[in-house]
Amino acid sequence: MSSVGEITLGVSSDIPEVLKALLDYPFSLPCEDSDEKDDKAKLCGEDGSEEGGGGVSGSGGVGGGVVGSVGVSASLMPAIWDKTIPYDGETFHLEYMDLDEFLLENGIPASLEEELQRTLGKAGGGQEGEEGPVEVPKKKKMEEEEEEENWTQEKMELSWMSLQNHPTLSVAMSSVTFRIIHRLLQGLPLPKAVERDAFKSWKWRNLSVSLVHSLLTGPWAVTCVILWPDLLHKIHSFYTPLTYLLICVSSGYFIQDAGDIILSGQARASWEFLLHHALVTWCFLYGLYTKHYVAGAVIALFVEVNSIFLHTRLLLKLACAQASPLYHINKLLNLFTYVFFRLSAQFYITWYLLRHYATLDHAGYFLATMTLMNIMILIYFYRLLRADFLPRSRKHCAQNGTRNDKFVYD
Repeated sequence: MSSVGEITLGVSSDIPEVLKALLDYPFSLPCEDSDEKDDKAKLCGEDGSEEGGGGVSGSGGVGGGVVGSVGVSASLMPAIWDKTIPYDGETFHLEYMDLDEFLLENGIPASLEEELQRTLGKAGGGQEGEEGPVEVPKKKKMEEEEEEENWTQEKMELSWMSLQNHPTLSVAMSSVTFRIIHRLLQGLPLPKAVERDAFKSWKWRNLSVSLVHSLLTGPWAVTCVILWPDLLHKIHSFYTPLTYLLICVSSGYFIQDAGDIILSGQARASWEFLLHHALVTWCFLYGLYTKHYVAGAVIALFVEVNSIFLHTRLLLKLACAQASPLYHINKLLNLFTYVFFRLSAQFYITWYLLRHYATLDHAGYFLATMTLMNIMILIYFYRLLRADFLPRSRKHCAQNGTRNDKFVYD
């Protein structure tokens, strides 16, 4: 009791009057062993004696009745630590509820934006309803997006399986597509130097289709190698759906171009191109049907980057534009890409076949094919240097571009 009095004297100025009265006149809590009625009687007796003494009114200026009522109410408070929460493992269940669903069911806005839209909807005449527009929960949106992604992925997988199971159909469709491009190009106007000659007209359209193929497949092949560097190190086994489709498209072009040369009566004049197309086509078809050397075919299509400038050069010569600045810029780019994309790609594939000759399937056939193509591109390179960078006689300049061939003397 003395310790309680000392604490009271130290903090009496800060404690409210009622709490001060409780500290000055403490009460006793009911004992667990006694009966509740006896405890109440004792407490009432103690309160009566305290009221008779009048000590509370004298010390704190508060009437005895107030203290008595406070003491009784405080003494009748239940002992919280004595209470127990009934728990039965069978009857007690913990349920979970989605917050967005709960807010949506009870018309409670899930965000400040929704509440603002609802307020604006009411102010605008209630055209959108009393509750305004209700946004779809984010969870449902995410589920819908996942379903769309899964559906798109399944569709792509089915298309990929169909492409692998039917490469002939894909190559045929590519050939038909390039033939349609050839037909469409016939409607375009021709340069005056070209339209007067039937052979030059055919050659112009043929080179135009070849230019379209180069513009498509050259950057496509380079992009594939950038995205999947394993194409450089696993020429025999590695491929992706995009690289497989590239070989289908390119195979269709070479078949269409060979057919165009033959049907146009230019087979004898352009026999070198027919030989080149035959070598390329059998290598590409082997890769499509066996799923081997697809990566090698992609690297081989690096030459189409150079073919962009090579075909442009021939088209400018057909149009008699050798003196134009465009021709001089193009011949420099043609020389650079011939070395960097055509020669480098061919020699890299040859080196890879020689290094891994013992472990590759049918390495001998591919090595023989690459050897023939290497000889051809070296001959073409010599002719290119002679035509554009070495002095020529006037007689040769007069004959240049007038012979019935596609590239042999141009």
